[in-house]
Amino acid sequence: MWLLAFFVLGECLAFGNELAGEILREQGAILGWLGILSLGSLFGFYKKKQLCFFFYSLFDFVKRKNNFIFLFTMLLALGLGLFRVEMIRMRERETESLFLSLSQGKEKWQGFVLGTVESRQNQNNKEGEKQAILILRQVSLEDTKERLFPLRQKLRVCLEGLEGQKAEVGDRVKIYGSFALWEKVRNPGEWNQKAYYFARKVGFSGWGEELWVQTRGKSRERLAYRFREWAAGRLDAYLEERDSGILKAMLLGIKQDMDLEEKKLYQENGIAHILAISGLHLSLLGMGLWRVLEKCFVGKRIAGLCAGVAVFAYGSVVGMGSSVWRAALMFALMLGGQFFRRSYDLWSAWALAAVWLLWDSPRLLFDAGFQLSFGAIASIAGLGKSLLLYEGGKKRSWVESLVVSLAVQWGTLPILCYWYFEFPPYALWLNLLVLPCMAALLLSGGLFLLLASVCKDSLLPVLAAGPAHYILDFYHGLCVLTQKLPFARIVTGRPMLWKIACYYLLLLLVLFLLKRGQKERKGVLVLFGLSLFLLFPSKHRGLEVWFLDVGQGDGILIWADDHSILVDGGSSSNRSVGARVLEPCLKSLGLSQLDILLVTHGDEDHKNGAEYLLRDCTWLQVETVLLPKGRETEDCYEELRAVGGERVRGFGAGDAWVCQRLSCRGLHPAREDVALDRNNASIVFLLEYEGCQMLFTGDVEEKGEGEIVKRYGEFLREQDIGVLKVAHHGSKTSTKQSFLDCVCPSYAILSYGKGNRYGHPAEEILERLQKQRSVSISTAESGAICVRVQNGGRLKKKNRCMVLERMIQY
Repeated sequence: MWLLAFFVLGECLAFGNELAGEILREQGAILGWLGILSLGSLFGFYKKKQLCFFFYSLFDFVKRKNNFIFLFTMLLALGLGLFRVEMIRMRERETESLFLSLSQGKEKWQGFVLGTVESRQNQNNKEGEKQAILILRQVSLEDTKERLFPLRQKLRVCLEGLEGQKAEVGDRVKIYGSFALWEKVRNPGEWNQKAYYFARKVGFSGWGEELWVQTRGKSRERLAYRFREWAAGRLDAYLEERDSGILKAMLLGIKQDMDLEEKKLYQENGIAHILAISGLHLSLLGMGLWRVLEKCFVGKRIAGLCAGVAVFAYGSVVGMGSSVWRAALMFALMLGGQFFRRSYDLWSAWALAAVWLLWDSPRLLFDAGFQLSFGAIASIAGLGKSLLLYEGGKKRSWVESLVVSLAVQWGTLPILCYWYFEFPPYALWLNLLVLPCMAALLLSGGLFLLLASVCKDSLLPVLAAGPAHYILDFYHGLCVLTQKLPFARIVTGRPMLWKIACYYLLLLLVLFLLKRGQKERKGVLVLFGLSLFLLFPSKHRGLEVWFLDVGQGDGILIWADDHSILVDGGSSSNRSVGARVLEPCLKSLGLSQLDILLVTHGDEDHKNGAEYLLRDCTWLQVETVLLPKGRETEDCYEELRAVGGERVRGFGAGDAWVCQRLSCRGLHPAREDVALDRNNASIVFLLEYEGCQMLFTGDVEEKGEGEIVKRYGEFLREQDIGVLKVAHHGSKTSTKQSFLDCVCPSYAILSYGKGNRYGHPAEEILERLQKQRSVSISTAESGAICVRVQNGGRLKKKNRCMVLERMIQY
C-alpha cells in the first residue's frame, strides 16, 4: 500500500506543470483520491499472516531489515511513478508534434490513415442513419508521397452509412477522412473529452469518408466482437426495445442502444452503476460459478481455476475497462490465496490492481470511473468494516448491506459531486432494493442467451427472460416513484479542493472515533453532518458574468451574489447546446435556480438551449422568462410560451429589474418599434453592479442601434461601460460607429463559432473596435470568458482556456 502511495505521488509530481496549469484546476479530484489512499493506509497493513504477495512481503522484509532500505524502496516507487508519466507524456508530445508537422500547423488534417481495428461500436445518428465508431491501434499517417509516419497513440474515427460496416475487429484498414487532435474543455462543467480519451491512449479523432480493408484479422478480439454482436442480435429479436437495450448494457457492455430516457432515469436516481460492467457483475459470475462447481464435487482448486478463466473470458468479451480489470485482478489474487493457502488481504489486492492499471495508463488517475471503482472498494474495506465492528455482535444480512451501501455512498460522495455536480439522496435506499435483485436479473439474462442459442424456435428463451422483464419494471417503477419525492436531486456544484481535503480529513477522524468504541457515538454523527455540509455550495459573493462558448450562437450567465440571470442560450452549430453546455455549466456552479431567463429574440441560435432548460431540466427552477416587449405572442416564441406559462413577461425600453446591488435597465425595444424585424427588436439592456457597467445587445442591427442612440444616446455617453457584448456575433450590419461613439467600451466580447459560414466576425468591425481602443476577446478563440467583479469594484477577466487574467480598476 505504501508503494502505491509513493508511486501515485511520483505520477502527480511528474504531471507537475500540467496539473498546476490545467488538470489540477479542471480535474482536481486528485486530492479526493489521495484522501482515499490516506484513509486506506490506516487499515490492514501491519497484520501478519495475510496474503500480500509482492506488497506485504516486500514491506515486511525492508521494515525488518533496515529503515534505510524501506526509505530506498519508497523512493524507488516514487521514481517509477515519475519515470512512467514522463514516458507517457513523451509519447503524447511526439504524436502531437508529428500530427502538427504533417498538417503544417493546422488544427485539422485531411488524408489517409492506416491502423488495426481494436474495437467497433454501431449506433444510429440523430437522423437515424447507421454510424460506426472505430478505435484503431498501430496507427500510421500517410502523406501525399505515400510515406508512412507511425504514431504512438490510438485513433477514434466515425464513419457514416455502410463504410463503417466493412471493417471488423482485428482488420487492418486504410481510411480517408479529416482528423484532428482533441480540443480542450471550453466551458465550465463540460465533459473533458480529451482527458477521457487520453486515459485510454486515444490521441486524436476524426471523420472517415472512405474505408478499405487491407487484411482480415484473426484474433480473439474478433471472436469476442462477433459473439457480442450475436448476443445483441438475440436480445433484439426476442425482447422489447427497452428490455433489450438495458440487458445489452448490463450483460454485453453495449450502451449506445439503450433508451436515452431510461438511461437518464437511472442516472438521476443514482443506480446507473448497475448498467456498467463492473466488479458486481464479475464477482457474481466468478463466485457463483465457483460455488456451483464446488457443489458438483469438482474440487476447490479446479473450481477456482475455472471461475478465474470464466471471469477473464467474460471481461475480454465485454471490454476490459478499469473497473473490469480491477475486479478481475482482485479475483485472481483471491484465487491465488486459495491455491497457496494464504489469507486474502483486500488492501494489498486493491493496491496491486491500482498500480497495474496506473502503470499502463497514468492518466487513469484523473478518470471518474477509475476513482469511483477503487474508491468504492476502499470505502468498503475501510469505512464499511469499521462501521460493522462498531456495534459488535452478529449482524443480519440486511444490516450488513445497509452499512456497506452507506460506506460506499459516504466514501465516494466527494468524487461523485466533483464529476457530476449533484447527488440523489435516496440512492442509498434504492441500492438496497436494487442490488439484491441483480443476481436474479443477470442469471435470467444469461439463461436467456444460453437457451436462445440452443432452442431458437422455442418459447423457452422468452420464459427465461421473464424474471428480467419484471425486475426491470420494478426498477423503473422505483425510479419514477423516487423522482416524485421532495429533494430527489440535490445540486452541489463542483466542490472546491480545500473542501474535498477537509471532507476526507473529517472521514479519517470518524474512523479514529469508531475505533474508540461506543462512547463516541455523538461525535461520529456530528462529523457525518459536517462532512456533508462541506459539499454544499458556499454563498456566492460578487459578480460573475460567463460568456459561454456555444459555437455559433449566444449564451451568457450573470451570477450576482445569490441571484442569477441567463441571457439567451442557443446555437445553430451545436444542436445539443442545452444538454452539453448550459446544463453542465449551471450544475457545476451549483445553480439550481434562475431568477430570470432572458431571450433577446426568437432566432434558434439564441433560444433552442433555453427551451431545453425549461422543458427537460426538472431540477432547475426558473422564476421569470423575459421576451422582447410587444413581441411575446409571435410564433417563434410558441414553445417558450408553452413551457414557460405564466412566467413569461415582456421586457424592453423603460423596464428595469433591480435586486440588491444588481440592476438591469432595459434600453430596447419599445412598444412602438413594431415595424422592426426580429434582429432589430432584440432586447438591449445595461447591467450595473457596484459601479461596474456592461451592455448586452443581442442581435440588434443598424436600425435598432439608431433607435437606441436616439432615445438613450446622451445617457450612454455619461456612463462608464466596461464590457460590451458585441451585437450579432460581429456581423457587419451591427456595431456602427455612431453606436460605438456613445458606448466607448473598454472590452468587447464576441460570441461566434470558429469557421462559421456567415463570415463572423467582419474585419471592419474588428478594425472599428481597435480604433475605439477596445480590447476584443472572442469565445471562438478563447472558449468561455468569465468577467469577475469582486467587492470593492475590482473587475477580473479570466479566460479559462488561455489562462488570461487582467485586473481592471474601476
